[in-house]
Amino acid sequence: MLKIEGKDGKNANAVARPLASGAAKAIPAHGFLKQGYGFVLPENMSGTVAISAVEHKTNVAMFHAPARGKKTADPSQTPASTPETAVDGKGTIPKDMNAFQPFFVKFSTYKPVSFLFGMDPGIEKTSFQISFKYKLFNFDGDSFFKTYLFPLEKIHLAYTQQSFWDLDSDSAPFEDSRYMPEIFYQSGDLGLDLPGVFRSGFQAGFQHESNGRDGDDSRSTNYGYIQPVFGFKLAPNLYMKLAPKAWVYVRNSHENNGDIADFRGYFDIETKIGDPKGLTLGNHFRHGEKGATWQFDLSYPLNQIPWLKGFIDLYVHAQYFTGYSDKLLDYNQKEDVFRLGFSLVR
Repeated sequence: MLKIEGKDGKNANAVARPLASGAAKAIPAHGFLKQGYGFVLPENMSGTVAISAVEHKTNVAMFHAPARGKKTADPSQTPASTPETAVDGKGTIPKDMNAFQPFFVKFSTYKPVSFLFGMDPGIEKTSFQISFKYKLFNFDGDSFFKTYLFPLEKIHLAYTQQSFWDLDSDSAPFEDSRYMPEIFYQSGDLGLDLPGVFRSGFQAGFQHESNGRDGDDSRSTNYGYIQPVFGFKLAPNLYMKLAPKAWVYVRNSHENNGDIADFRGYFDIETKIGDPKGLTLGNHFRHGEKGATWQFDLSYPLNQIPWLKGFIDLYVHAQYFTGYSDKLLDYNQKEDVFRLGFSLVR
């Protein structure tokens, strides 16, 4: 049984049925099989919809349901759609240009994607961040690789870039950037049966970080890390994420940032609490020999504001940073910065 909740507060239950039937298949030890299910959405429900299982502990999934009620043509009188469209009888082109990118579905969001204007001390502290990950392996369901090498499907490549933009200067230069390619192993759910915990997993990987500059302004470090992740359901619409991360430095640049551990430390405790469809507060805490670093991120979806519903899908995002290593170039300088802007991923 599925619980379905619309953005207008309407609720419904639906029974999910397998999209395809077939003989039962054995699941190998520590393995899994994918199964698709379908259900009928109530006709009066449209817009942002949340769905979750009633009998099992699962994440809340969200999707957009188009408004219905308009009459459509009889499908029996409509030619079947095809992936290709004729062009002047001289050849064909894909109807959907993504047909040229079959691996595109393996990309997904990773860390926050945001554009934040500097407010205090000023617009010169503007920053933006992009981030994505890519699932490297995806084996067929009945193949040898799926049966014996399925752990490889949890390996991801990722890239995150944060740039700091001085919009107060005449030429609006970028003061510094952090380039962070990464490879990691990510376990989505360990299935731990802990009080109040609806999801548990972990991530372990290796990340490079540098600012792409040379000479005295060059900054570069590498580290291997491990990060358990726990999800708590505190109330019907209130969730909490706890993700402590610990790392070791590997071939850190001793010439230009040999003491970075004194300022950045060896751990980061990430917490996030809020409503998946509403206000959310995130926090990062680090502590090195030179002191503590805090970052707070408060966000709210604009499409939940009554006069913006159905108009724009962005988060309004406020950020406060106090501590060290906001910019890699000035990792040893303490900064206090307040930013305000928008995010696509929070």
